[in-house]
Amino acid sequence: MDESQCAGGPLSGLLDIQLLLVQAHPGPTADAKARLDLRIQFFTSRGFAVVDVNYAGSTGYGRGYRERLIGEWGVADVADCLDAARFCSRRGRWMGGGW
Repeated sequence: MDESQCAGGPLSGLLDIQLLLVQAHPGPTADAKARLDLRIQFFTSRGFAVVDVNYAGSTGYGRGYRERLIGEWGVADVADCLDAARFCSRRGRWMGGGW
């Protein structure tokens, strides 16, 4: 397909959408760090958007935050990842994904 086939056609809107990948760190006693992550760089350098989530129970936010995950593994952490994806999708042209 060349540009003339999609310019203004039914595919043109889809080409403006960027795939959003949601990354949840291993845990619960871990956190997403504000540093170079080569896995994230791999995807962003190829046009993907990535949100790296510090979900309920992540380290570094105090005891109360860490204890939010007690009895809620697979519930609170997943809900936080979904909330992050929803937030991003409301703010831009991202379509959800994950790895």
